[in-house]
Amino acid sequence: MRKRARKKSILLVRDPRDVVVSYYFQITQREPDVKKLYFQDKDVTMSEFIRHDKLGIANIVSYMNVLYEVVQEVRGNDFLIISYRDLKNKPFVTLKKLFEYAGITNVDNTLLQ
Repeated sequence: MRKRARKKSILLVRDPRDVVVSYYFQITQREPDVKKLYFQDKDVTMSEFIRHDKLGIANIVSYMNVLYEVVQEVRGNDFLIISYRDLKNKPFVTLKKLFEYAGITNVDNTLLQ
């Protein structure tokens, strides 16, 4: 029987403060049904949204923590964490790190730039 190669796992993370701002605009500007469900179609401030018991930042952070724990439980320490911030601020270094982790070593550096 042939052994399967162990798959690589990459966890892409984003600052929860950025997530809640994006989520606020998604719900209030683009998802009228969800807005109506949680806010009875009333206008909601960013402050109210951040503190909301189901949609707010506490649940976002909780979800991220659970996701990290599950990945760690399944993969041990055999996974790579990449952040959106690093992809934005240091794209060349971050992509090179990602490719190296994935075993892709012959990437032309000019393509990354």
